[in-house]
Amino acid sequence: QISIVHLGFLIVSPNESLGILWRFGLFDYFMFLMIAAMSMGLAVFLKPVSSGLIAIAVPFPLYILTMISFATDNQYLKALKYASPFTFMEPVGWLKDQSDFEMLNFIIFAGFSLCILIASFIKFRKREIV
Repeated sequence: QISIVHLGFLIVSPNESLGILWRFGLFDYFMFLMIAAMSMGLAVFLKPVSSGLIAIAVPFPLYILTMISFATDNQYLKALKYASPFTFMEPVGWLKDQSDFEMLNFIIFAGFSLCILIASFIKFRKREIV
């Protein structure tokens, strides 16, 4: 997959620096790790039978919030972008428009993911196996 993406960038824009693509990939990887951490962490707090859909239940509403924040001119609704991890690595802004990295959003969700992981680890340690 990496080689196909590399080849695609070389065909479409041969003079483009590939460093920006690698940085985007790194931060995109962190975003997916945060979503996975939130999903797995929240699954610990649910019953084992109902925790299977949490992988879909976490990212979908966050993505809806992202779409709402980008589709409006209202300042209050634009602030919804800080409620979703999808906005600190927005691909069109990052790769095409060369927009800045949303450090505030990254710190918010890194902290939130860390808190969920710590709480789920404590809950998991107290959980009865049988």
